[in-house]
Amino acid sequence: MYELTPIEQLDIVLEFMANGERVGRRATCEELYPVFANTSQHKPTMRDFLKILERLVKDGNIDKDIVEDKQFHGVDTIYYTINFDGELFIERGGYNQKERDDYEKRFFLKVLNISLGIGSALAGIYYFGKIAFWLYQHSIYCGCH
Repeated sequence: MYELTPIEQLDIVLEFMANGERVGRRATCEELYPVFANTSQHKPTMRDFLKILERLVKDGNIDKDIVEDKQFHGVDTIYYTINFDGELFIERGGYNQKERDDYEKRFFLKVLNISLGIGSALAGIYYFGKIAFWLYQHSIYCGCH
């Protein structure tokens, strides 16, 4: 199997989170990882899986709830839950689709900038020619030539 790009990894984990019936809608990383590793062809390390979850939290596609454990002072349990934005995002194509859309926007902006540059250059040449022609006409009439 080929090495997945970070974008593909994000999509795979987000799709996994959207399929909440495997582990429930709210689970810890320790609960999510074994189920993910057993059901997916892609098997990141636990550390990489946690990085992916944190990126999904940062992007606003999953929520992170920190619950203080009363039994063990200072030990918190972190739960991850996909939110509506995440479900909508993955339904609309996820990170791969966003990457394609961003590429198309950048390409369109490049074409637009080049077109504006060419148009500006043509306008500059046109008005330079008009000014040169005007100067030529006035030099004939003033008797300077």
